Amino acid sequence: MKLVKSLFVFSLLFFIIACSNDAGTVKKEEEEKKVTEQEQPAETETTTDKDTETEVKTDTETVAKEEDSKADEVKKPQSTEVKTMTAIYVGQVDPHTIEVVAEGETINLQTTEADINFDEFSDGDEVKIQYYKNEQDQYILKSMKFSVVEEKKEDSSSPVKESPKVISTEATYVGQVDTSTIEVTVDGEAINLQTTEIDVNLDEIEEGSQVMIAYYQNEDGQNILKSIE
Repeated sequence: MKLVKSLFVFSLLFFIIACSNDAGTVKKEEEEKKVTEQEQPAETETTTDKDTETEVKTDTETVAKEEDSKADEVKKPQSTEVKTMTAIYVGQVDPHTIEVVAEGETINLQTTEADINFDEFSDGDEVKIQYYKNEQDQYILKSMKFSVVEEKKEDSSSPVKESPKVISTEATYVGQVDTSTIEVTVDGEAINLQTTEIDVNLDEIEEGSQVMIAYYQNEDGQNILKSIE
């Protein structure tokens, strides 16, 4: 009987000890869980702070790049479009400005960038110009020359000089009128010929002899001897 009681007491003690251990384990796990929950917000907060710092840094870099881009645009000179057109030259306004009329509009052009002798041009000449508009809304002349139409017009209006017609005929030598003129007869008609363009010894030609002559008439109506044989 004592043995049974001893076993019962031992079993009861073992049960109590086991329950105590389980309760301690559960309490320990709950405490560890609380500590973990308290640490997690701190970590989350730290991560959030880092993300915020990263976003701020990214925004700052973006703003800086945009400002640099705008600064580059300001520094970059504007492209100038060079125009070419036909105009009528009016004349010089002052030593560095000329005036032209293009498409019915009067334009003043700055000549500081053009190396042109304007004395070669006359008022009313048709010219071809190249110019551009600068940032101060000034028209800057790049080049100016006579237009092709004007050149053709001048060529067509210029008289064409025809070569004089040379006449060859048989004549009778009469003799020298003076040191630069001789006289011949052709079909009974006396003709005076200028000898300035030939080199011939007239003393070798006898008066009254038949000769073959070649001559032409110049712009002044003078007969110019080319040859005599």
